[in-house]
Amino acid sequence: MGKIERSRTIFKKSFALLMKEKKLLVFPVISCLAMAVLIVLICGGSIGYIVFSPNEVISGNGNDPQTTVSTAESALLVVTYFLVMFVSNFCSTAFFSEIFIGLHGGSTSVNRGFHTAMKRMKALLLWTLLASTVGILLKGMENKSGAVGKIVFKFIGAAWAVVSCFSIPAIALDPELVNPFTVLKKSAVSIRKTWGESLIGFAGLGILYWLALLVGLPLLLAGFMLIATGDSSACTSAFAGTVLICATILVLLVLYYLLSAVQTVYRAAMYLYADGEDAGMFTEEELQSAFFRKNE
Repeated sequence: MGKIERSRTIFKKSFALLMKEKKLLVFPVISCLAMAVLIVLICGGSIGYIVFSPNEVISGNGNDPQTTVSTAESALLVVTYFLVMFVSNFCSTAFFSEIFIGLHGGSTSVNRGFHTAMKRMKALLLWTLLASTVGILLKGMENKSGAVGKIVFKFIGAAWAVVSCFSIPAIALDPELVNPFTVLKKSAVSIRKTWGESLIGFAGLGILYWLALLVGLPLLLAGFMLIATGDSSACTSAFAGTVLICATILVLLVLYYLLSAVQTVYRAAMYLYADGEDAGMFTEEELQSAFFRKNE
C-alpha cells in the first residue's frame, strides 16, 4: 500500500467512525465552549477588579501598588493558563475514552465520556499542574534568553510535547494512573517503543487541509475583489462577494474541525498500537505508516 493510499485509508476509516458515532463530534464543541466561557469569566472578573479597585491602586498611589498589580497580573495569567489547560485535558480525556470504545465497535456516549473524565479528576489535576508548571518555566526561560537560548528552549518545548503526547490517552485508558510522573513515563515509554519514522498519517491529513486552503484562498480573494469593484448604486456584487467570503470561511472552519477530530481518532489508535493493545479498526500496516516498532 503506497503512502498516499495509506493516508487516504486512514482518513476514510477515522472519518467513518466519526460519521457512525456522531456523538464523538460533540466533545470538541463542548471543549471550545467551556474554555470560551472560562476565559470570559476570568476576563470579566479582571475587569471587575480593575473597575472596583481602590483609586490609589489604579492611579499608582499607595504602598508599591505597581508591584501589587504586576504580581496580581502574573498570578492571574498562571491561574488562567492552568484552568484552560485543565479544561482542555478534562474534555480530551472524555473524548479519548469514548474513541477507544468506538474503535472497538462499541456505541459511544457523551455522558459516559465525561463521567470517565470525572473519575480521572485527581490524575488530571496533578498532570495539569505538572504540565502547566513545565510550560510556564520553559516560556519564562525562553523570554529571558537571547536568540540562541530562545531556539534551544523552543527545541526543549518541542521535545516535551513529543514525550508527553500520549499522556491524556494514557490517563483516559488506565484508571490506575494517578502520579503525573508515572503518566509522563508511560507516555515516554510508548514513544520509545514506537519511534516516529515519518508521521505520514498526520502529514497526510494535514496535506488535505492545506490543499483545501489553497483552493479557498483564491475564493476569498475573489470575494474581496467583488466587494471592492462593486458599484455603490448596485449592491449585487458586494452581496455576492460577502456570501462567497462567508461560505469559504465556514467550509474551511468545518473542514479544520473535522480534520482535527480525525487526527484525535488516529492518535488514540496509535496509542493503543504503541501500548501493545488491539487498535480496533486500524490495521498494523496502516499504523506503521506513522510509527515503526523498534526491535526490543
